[in-house]
Amino acid sequence: MAWTNSTGVYGVLGSLSLDPNSLSVWGTPKSIPGLTKTEALIALRNVDSNNNNAQKKSFALAGAGGVVIGIVTNEQLGSLEFVTSAPQPYNGTENTLLARLSGTEFVLAYATVITLPNPTHKMQATVAYVNYDETGNFLSLQLNGQFTYTADRPYHALCALVSAGEKLTNEFVIAYPSSTAILINSTNLPSDILIAIKGTWRSDTKQLAFGPTTSLTGVRPNAIMTAVAMPTATFNPQAKAVIVFVNERENDAVTAVSVTKSTATFAQLDSLEFGSAYTISNSAVDGTFQVKNGKVIPFLSATFVDDQRVAIAYSNLADGAKITTLLLELSPYSLAFSAASPNFVISAPNPNLSSDYWWVKVAPLKFSSQIGYAVWAYLQTGVASSEVIIQSVVEHANPPLGVVVTSNANPVGAGQQVPIVVSGVYKFPGSPFQNNEGRFYYTDTLGRLHVRTAPIQSIDYVITDSDTLVSLNSRVGLAISSNELLLINELS
Repeated sequence: MAWTNSTGVYGVLGSLSLDPNSLSVWGTPKSIPGLTKTEALIALRNVDSNNNNAQKKSFALAGAGGVVIGIVTNEQLGSLEFVTSAPQPYNGTENTLLARLSGTEFVLAYATVITLPNPTHKMQATVAYVNYDETGNFLSLQLNGQFTYTADRPYHALCALVSAGEKLTNEFVIAYPSSTAILINSTNLPSDILIAIKGTWRSDTKQLAFGPTTSLTGVRPNAIMTAVAMPTATFNPQAKAVIVFVNERENDAVTAVSVTKSTATFAQLDSLEFGSAYTISNSAVDGTFQVKNGKVIPFLSATFVDDQRVAIAYSNLADGAKITTLLLELSPYSLAFSAASPNFVISAPNPNLSSDYWWVKVAPLKFSSQIGYAVWAYLQTGVASSEVIIQSVVEHANPPLGVVVTSNANPVGAGQQVPIVVSGVYKFPGSPFQNNEGRFYYTDTLGRLHVRTAPIQSIDYVITDSDTLVSLNSRVGLAISSNELLLINELS
């Protein structure tokens, strides 16, 4: 973890657990040499030290000033060591992105600032590779020559591609907005487009090559966009990535589009093509979020949680810039998107649209019987007393079948055969529904029953007695007495 303050850039090592009963431990902050601002961080490899062949974890940081390699010298004590800074040829840059190609190689994509003769940006990419000695000690960091892929707008998205089994390849995809002239009624008119290009790194010859560009017309991506690689273990082998961006042509609606290997006849090697675009959020009313210094920035993040479903969290301009999250599912053959969950709202509105921002990040979680992901959001206000950090865990499971019939007070174990009541009236011991007669009950991914207590705020989900958001298809039944539930099977 790294952050920037008024006196420099600092890093700190820590472990953060989602288990409320466990302890989170953070080390002492340490200054990072050579950087005035951090913009990207990725994990690299576990390196063997010459101290009894112990394993050390390494990572890369990039931002204004250069590239820094960090090594975890003592994970239990949260100790860090920063061993190098490489400002050239990567220097005077901004909007830096990193993508890991291997344990020692990674891509840097960035905007080089050009001041003369007119202020502008040049979008470039390079590959960095770390050299270690025979015992695993760091030797040097080398950067490949720069490749310029656009000199237009300084925004982009980057992801490294994966093969079957989620193994890294030597390929990556860069997406970026641009402008071009199209012929309309015999007149060349400017048109905004989204461009994607695939890069290939050859480790043996240390060469970086790019395929031809492909374009998605009719959209105007703004500064906020992200790319995430598609898993290909049991998926479409042509699938490559999903690009999520804010489309100004639809009043800043969040939009997702798939990128695949081109299937066109006589297509060039490494050619890509776009699938159909999917609008995730409702469009904001045009002009509503125009502020003094430009538009509100709706930050977003995305990650795949399994082979076909991608989790997305974003600041929804149609709803007070609240952090909202959902799952999208991709068809294995057409690669068309469909919603796999409601749009869950997990934060309060942005209190000051002219100056404050909700930052957001998602990461996949592994469960034994269902899929899930974590969402972290940070409200940046510039005033420590009013800044907010929230964390939410989202789990996805099939709708409930009914109520398990068992006389054993212990939870039902995996693989255990038990009878299930799927319709009619089921009588529970005691009076679990007392004072809640006439209300619907819902279940969560642990099989617990909840009653809706908060006012209805969505047509897709309810807020329960434990502040848990559950989708409407998690409904089990209606309480008709203090201990009787009229079962409602949503699958029938």
